[in-house]
Amino acid sequence: MPSRDRTYRLAVIALAALALGLRFYRIDAPLTDHHYWRQVDTAAMARNFAEGNLNILHPMLDWQGPHGYAEVEFQLYTWLVAVIYRWVGVHEVWGRLVSVAFSMAGLWLLFDLARRALSREAGLGALALGATAPLAVFFGRSFQPESAMASFSMLAIYGAWRHSEEGGLRWFWVSALATSLAILLKLPSLYLGLPLLVLAWWREGGRFLLRPRWWAFAAIALVPAALWYPWAHELGKESAAGFSILTGSGTHELFPVGLYGTAQFWLMLGRRWAIDGLAVLGVPLALVGAWRLRAARFGWLWAWLGAFLLYQPAAALGHGTHDYYSLPLWCWRHAALRRRS
Repeated sequence: MPSRDRTYRLAVIALAALALGLRFYRIDAPLTDHHYWRQVDTAAMARNFAEGNLNILHPMLDWQGPHGYAEVEFQLYTWLVAVIYRWVGVHEVWGRLVSVAFSMAGLWLLFDLARRALSREAGLGALALGATAPLAVFFGRSFQPESAMASFSMLAIYGAWRHSEEGGLRWFWVSALATSLAILLKLPSLYLGLPLLVLAWWREGGRFLLRPRWWAFAAIALVPAALWYPWAHELGKESAAGFSILTGSGTHELFPVGLYGTAQFWLMLGRRWAIDGLAVLGVPLALVGAWRLRAARFGWLWAWLGAFLLYQPAAALGHGTHDYYSLPLWCWRHAALRRRS
């Protein structure tokens, strides 16, 4: 009905405006808020790109003198900020605005996927939760690449689902490229492989393993990361600068078995889910929505959630100190307000 459609559109506009307004809160604030050290390092790389030659293959921190080339993730985010710096000058607000742009793009993808795959009401519920969840809001405006990673992760799933439903190759290649960028931005985005495999199986069964295009998908998704991270590791070995992605603190954080028997660890994960991820009120809604997603055609959703749940204990130490490790949780939130099949 026209009146219902108009009401729906107004609700979407209102929620989008709320999301934007929350992310614009103190948008020009200095980088002294939560995770200030990580934001300052990220801003330094953007500034060094802008003051140098914009060579994205040589990200540079300020730790080790004039040539602190660093072992870090692929710096697409900071490079984009640096391009803006070249035009308008260096200021933290531009990095925050790039984060807001990625965050709003990911939120739209979340809304549209929920609306198409589940229901119109689910789309509104996903939009409402994504607009207001503390993790999504804070990292949707911080000077960090997390919102870019979440946006590309969302696009990877969105494109794969559109391909599984509609066929054709446009969304197939979009998904492959988005998966590659998500992994380049954050190596743990490898967990996306499980829901993508389930979507491929749902469309083509085991025959997908015999299709050259799926092997091309895998190459696009994985080869750039396989080239970048060893390269970044060598940069870090030369300068001793970086975030120790492949060695040191980057690897000793994996599978800390001693934590699994402690109540503190599981309480921390519960807090990340219930408070930071679902803003408390989203917990019962998510549980009801999950109960209604039992049909086999929603297996990709459960694979998506399951892969992330396996990743959290695997990187337990990281989750304990870096709450942004839990940011991909908001991408699954479109299950929260689904009504019926």
